[in-house]
Amino acid sequence: MPQFRESRFFSVLAVFCMISFIGLVTASSAPDDTVGKQMRKVKKAMKTLHKIAADPAQKSAAMEAASSLQSAALAAKGLLPRNAKRMEDPKAKAEFIAGFRKAQIAFIKTSLDLELAIMDGDKDKVATLLQALEGMEQRGHKTFKKRRQ
Repeated sequence: MPQFRESRFFSVLAVFCMISFIGLVTASSAPDDTVGKQMRKVKKAMKTLHKIAADPAQKSAAMEAASSLQSAALAAKGLLPRNAKRMEDPKAKAEFIAGFRKAQIAFIKTSLDLELAIMDGDKDKVATLLQALEGMEQRGHKTFKKRRQ
C-alpha cells in the first residue's frame, strides 16, 4: 500500500510540474493575456465539471475539464490582476499580488485533489471538492476583483 501512495504522489507531482510548464509557456507566449480571460476558462471548466464530474461514464471528459481548469488557474497565477496594476503603494501592491498567487496555488492544489477523486470515482469527494472550489472562487472574487467606486 505505501508503494501505491508513493507512486500516486509522484504521478500528481508529475502532472503538477507539467501543468506548471504549460502555464509558463502560456503566460510567456501570450503577453496580452489577462487574468479575466483565464478566469472565463476556469468558469467554463467548472460549469462542465458540475455537470459531468460525478458520472463514471464521463470520467475521461471530466478529467480533461479538470486539466483545463488547472491550466487556466496556473496561467492566471502568473499574470497581474487588473486591480494590482492600479495600486500605487508598492508594499500594498506586493501583498495583494502575493495573496492572489497564494489563492491561485490553493485553488490549483484543490483542483488536483478533484482530479484524483474523479479518477477514483469518489462521488462524495468530487461534490465536496467542487463546493470547495466554488467557495474559493467566490472568496477570490470578493478579495481580488473589487470594482472601482
